[in-house]
Amino acid sequence: MHRVILADDNATLRQNLRLMLAGRDDLAVSGEAENGLELLHLLTRMPMPDVAIVDLRMPRLGGIDAIREIRKANSDVRLLVLTMHREEGFLCEAFMAGADGYLLKEDMARELLPALDALLAGRCYVSQGFAREAPDTWLNVFIARKACAAPQSLSADDMEFVEFLGRGESSSDIACRMSLSERAVTSHRARIMNKLDLKGSRRS
Repeated sequence: MHRVILADDNATLRQNLRLMLAGRDDLAVSGEAENGLELLHLLTRMPMPDVAIVDLRMPRLGGIDAIREIRKANSDVRLLVLTMHREEGFLCEAFMAGADGYLLKEDMARELLPALDALLAGRCYVSQGFAREAPDTWLNVFIARKACAAPQSLSADDMEFVEFLGRGESSSDIACRMSLSERAVTSHRARIMNKLDLKGSRRS
C-alpha cells in the first residue's frame, strides 16, 4: 500500500482527491495539511509517505519552499505539484526545488492516477498538454535536475550551461549569454545528455 499526503489550503479539493484515490486499492491517504508549515510538521510526526501532493500557493509556507525543505530531509519521498499555474517559470522552479511531477489542476481528473503511477515507478511527470506546449523547457529542466544530482560527471562549463537550463532559458537566450550559436547550444545540450546517460525522453 502506497501512502499519500495531501497539502492544499482548499478543503474541497482535498476531499475530491481523496475520492479519486479511494478507487485504488494500492493507494491510501495517510494525512492532510492546509499549509506548508503544517505539511512539514506532519512529516515529522508520521512515517514518511511514498508521495506528497503539494499545491504551489499555500499560506504560511508556499509549496516551493516546502518542497525544498522536504527534499533536504528526505530523498526518497516523491513530490507531485498540483497547481493552476501553467507558466514555465513555476515549472522550472518546482523541479529545481526537488519536485518530481507537475500536474495542472485542470488535468487532475484524467491525469492524477497516471501521474502517481509514474512517480511511484521512479519517473517524472508533467501534465500532457503543458509538456506539449513547452517541450524544450521541460526537457531542459529535466537535464538540469539530473546534472545537479551528478555534478562530478560534468565540467565547469557544463555546469554553467546547466544553470541556464534550470532557469528555463531558451536556446537563443543561452546562445546570447554564452556567445554561442544556437546550433552550438543544441550540440552542447546533447553532449551533456550523453554524459548523464539520458536518452532524450521527456518523461523518463
